[in-house]
Amino acid sequence: MNDGNLVSGRINHFSDDIRIYPSITAQLDPAKKGIVHIGVGAYFEAFKKKKE
Repeated sequence: MNDGNLVSGRINHFSDDIRIYPSITAQLDPAKKGIVHIGVGAYFEAFKKKKE
């Protein structure tokens, strides 16, 4: 996505499932980026910071 998040879902239902994306991201902290899973259920998984 162009907002810095990735989307994970099943391709055969993607056009239906992606409709909930704006609703999910509206509830997230804009400073946190990660993966929005929409395949089975819908949930957000933040990217993990790399250890230096």
